[in-house]
Amino acid sequence: MVKIFKYPNGQIKIMWNEQPFMKNDKYHWCQNCISIKTYELLSSFSLGIEMQKHTGGRIYYGMLCANVQPFHKQNCVKIELAYTDKNSIKYEYSSLFNDTYVYEGLPKEYTQYIMNQICSAISEKEYYAQCKIIIEYSANCEVGSSPMFFGIIANIIVNIIASNSIHKIFDMDIETFTKQYVKI
Repeated sequence: MVKIFKYPNGQIKIMWNEQPFMKNDKYHWCQNCISIKTYELLSSFSLGIEMQKHTGGRIYYGMLCANVQPFHKQNCVKIELAYTDKNSIKYEYSSLFNDTYVYEGLPKEYTQYIMNQICSAISEKEYYAQCKIIIEYSANCEVGSSPMFFGIIANIIVNIIASNSIHKIFDMDIETFTKQYVKI
C-alpha cells in the first residue's frame, strides 16, 4: 500500500509492505538496543517513508525504509542502521524527486544523529513494540539531504510503529496525519 500526502511545500510518501527497494551490498552497519517496557509484536512488516520539502529556495529529500520484525529479547528494541561510505549508485525509484540527483544509501556521517533520534523517540514512549527495526534501504540527495531531515523521517517511522495502526493512516487526511506523526 502506498499513500502520498501533498503539502503546499512538499510531499510525504508512506510505503507499507511495498517493493521495490534496492540494497547495496557495500553497506556497513551500526546497531543499538534500547531497554523499555514492551508489548509483543506478532508479525513482520516493512515501512518506508520518502519525503521531499521545499524551504526558502532549497529542496530537502530523504528516504528510509525499515523492516520491522518480532524480537524475542523481552523489554528491548533492537535497531540496525545501514550506511554507505559514498554516493555512487543512483536510486531510480524515487517518485518525489528527480532521480538524476538521488543516490541509494545513507551517508555515514548521518548515522549517529539518526540513531540518537530513533533512540530518543522510542525512549519517550511509555511502551513500545518488542521488535527489531532494520533500516537497510535508504536514499539521499547529495545537495538536499541533511542529518536533521533524516531525523524527522526516522521519528515518523518510530511513531507509526508505536501507533500500531497503519491502516488508519491510509484513511487520514493530511492535517490529522501531521498532528499525530510528524514532529518537526
